[in-house]
Amino acid sequence: MKHKFLRKLRRPIAFLLSVVSILGVVVGVVWLVVPELIEAVKIIVQAVVGFINKIKEMPESELAQFPLGNLLLEIDWDQVVTLASFSRM
Repeated sequence: MKHKFLRKLRRPIAFLLSVVSILGVVVGVVWLVVPELIEAVKIIVQAVVGFINKIKEMPESELAQFPLGNLLLEIDWDQVVTLASFSRM
């Protein structure tokens, strides 16, 4: 009788262990990837803000020499820097 009970429990226990194992792997991957992803986004935002600040300081005559210089002159860089600063919060 005891063996019959254990036979019936084999499949549900195997299923439960499989689900717990898969969830453990997913949680582990998220735990490793998400912090690195957040750091990468912070680095990119800092680089973009630095690039924008360099463009803002550049004289218009020098900026116009770049292939997209005229387009860059039309952008309101103060507003872009404000948006980039807001994304750091």
